Amino acid sequence: MSVRLIRFCLLSLFTCAVWGLCACQSTPHVIVLEDGRELYSIDEPTMHEKTGYYRFRCGEKKDRMVDASEVARFYPR
Repeated sequence: MSVRLIRFCLLSLFTCAVWGLCACQSTPHVIVLEDGRELYSIDEPTMHEKTGYYRFRCGEKKDRMVDASEVARFYPR
């Protein structure tokens, strides 16, 4: 194989790996409660219809839940 072809293949592989890593990263969110308090999550909160709670992961990498009726809004940080 020529050196150019090897470089092209390595560059393509590196580019695909970088795009794959970027796609897997989560976006931090701010959860604003009805009383004005703010909670910070490392990813987007998910609503569990069965329980009526939002589940999210806080900065300490612990799973937390908050009642959906207490959430005013949430948005990306």
